Formats: sequence, C-alpha cells, structure tokens
Amino acid sequence: MPTGGRVRVRGAQVYGQVVKAAFAGQRAALNLGGIEVSDLERGMVLAPPGQLRPTQMIDVRLEVCLMRRARFVARACVHAGTAEVLARVHVLEQSNEVAPGAGGLMQLRLETPIVAVTGDRFIIRSYSPSHTIAGGQVLDGLAGRYRGREKYAARERLAKLAHAETDGALCALFVEKAGERALSRNCLAAHTAWHDEALRRAAAEAKKAHDVIEVENYYISRASLDSLVAKACAPSGATTSKSRWRAAWAARLCASAFSRPRRLRSSAPR
Repeated sequence: MPTGGRVRVRGAQVYGQVVKAAFAGQRAALNLGGIEVSDLERGMVLAPPGQLRPTQMIDVRLEVCLMRRARFVARACVHAGTAEVLARVHVLEQSNEVAPGAGGLMQLRLETPIVAVTGDRFIIRSYSPSHTIAGGQVLDGLAGRYRGREKYAARERLAKLAHAETDGALCALFVEKAGERALSRNCLAAHTAWHDEALRRAAAEAKKAHDVIEVENYYISRASLDSLVAKACAPSGATTSKSRWRAAWAARLCASAFSRPRRLRSSAPR
C-alpha cells in the first residue's frame, strides 16, 4: 500500500536472525517476490489483501501547536509513519484557528496517498523554511470534505472519537458515521487496522453496549435501520433508482437482522 499491488513474503529476518513472524517495534527485513526494488518507496505499508486502504484526506487532533496561530497553512509537510508527504491543512474548529500551545481539530488534505488509521501519530513541518509546527493523532483516516453546516456535526463526532475509551465505542462511532449505508467489516478494518479477533471483540461490545446490529458482515445502528425502514415503507408516487435501492436495502437488512442468527465465518471476507 498505497499502490495496492500484491507481493509474496518469501522470508523474514529480525536483527539478522531468520524468523517466522516479526512484531511491532522490531526492525525487520523481508524477502519479497512479485515486485521490483525500483517499485518500492519510503512510506509503503505491507498488509493482508483488502485490509487497509489508501487515503488523501484525514481528520486529526492537533495536540501541540508551535506556530503563531494555526488558521490555514497553504502547504505543509506531514510525517506519518515513514511517509513524508505534502498536504494542505484545514482547521475545523469553530473559531477557524488554533492558538499557540493549544490543541484542536484539523483536516489534512494530502497531495500523495498514504495509509493512515485511527490512533496513528504524525508530525507537521512547515514547507519552507523547514521547522516543526505541530504533532498530533489521526482520528479518522478515511475522511471526506465538510461543507457549511457539516463541520458542526463533524466536530461533535471527532470529539467523541478523540475521547473514545474502548474499541466497542470506537466501532459504534464509525458505524454511526456510515449511517444508512451501513459499515462493512472490511471498512472497519481499514479504519482501525484491527485483526480478525480484535474486530470480533469490538463488534461484540458495540452490539451489546451501543445498539449496533450486525447483518451479513455489515454493521448498522438501530436508529439508522429504523430510519431506513421508515423511508422504504413511506408512501410515495416516485419510483426513482434511489428509492428502489433504499427499499431493496431495507428489505435485505430486515430479513437478515430479524431472522435466526447465523454462524459467522472465522475470518473477514476479502
């Protein structure tokens, strides 16, 4: 990632010793097949197929601001993991600025795709002259643009993400963001980089404590499902493609949500 190419891991070494697995915090060397050395770049990430997604827009919590006042930085250099990319910084706070030494919510619009998941740390440096502006944490690595009043709802949601204390609460917030479209297991994995067992634990907690429903490897909140069903059943003379999609999607969700439980597969689908 972020190119999406597939490779084979033919061997791994940690500090010169051949190993079967390498873990976070270790310096590892991998023997890759199916790719040329010239195709590799700084900042690339190795992951199971379909688990992570490239992004060019991330919502973040700025924890330290060392510049005079953060309003809008035309261009800045973002260091996330081993990636170093240029980005435009947009302040999401109501005041449209972050005071020196304070924290705040921002959106980074990257010029080059990277892989970023919730909880990742980053540093922002000015483009020229180069000096450190701020550091922070990724809240939503698969963000979208906010227009007008959307910023208010985004600020509320991001504040909840910043203070989520459990994986179940984090899962419920991403489900809430997906709304009536529901959130697939693959998309939840792309947001968080959780492995299969962590996904199952977080989903189980979200279903128990946050009124989340699981339907065919999709997650939807009870409120979104009720709203979808109400819209699908509402009388309307129009038969647009959107209304037909809504009715079909609501029927599928209801049929699965209220039928007898089915045994889930042990691994996330590709």
